[in-house]
Amino acid sequence: WLAWFARRALAGLPPLHWKRIGPAEVEAFLAEHQAALHDPLADDDHPPIASRRREGITKEFFEERTSKLKRELRRALGGPTAARYAPQRQGAQRLAGYALGLEPHQIRFASLEGE
Repeated sequence: WLAWFARRALAGLPPLHWKRIGPAEVEAFLAEHQAALHDPLADDDHPPIASRRREGITKEFFEERTSKLKRELRRALGGPTAARYAPQRQGAQRLAGYALGLEPHQIRFASLEGE
């Protein structure tokens, strides 16, 4: 989830609201998800991937993933630091989206050991 938001920030893409997530955003998320799994069996037929492609990113899924990410970041980094790295609501409008509060130059992807 975090990697998807980070890639969006690097690309200068706008904040996301679950109602405005279309097929292109779902595919970008699934590509990031598959890359994170490092599992050759996690292809397009992998049940969670096929299901997400079919259902899209629902309000429940979006809120659950965002909440879980924030909770894990707080656990690992502590409250104030975690808030800097978690997707935050951008604005007060009804359909305000979520984005990272980081500038592109503050985001780095490092290789994992064994890659």
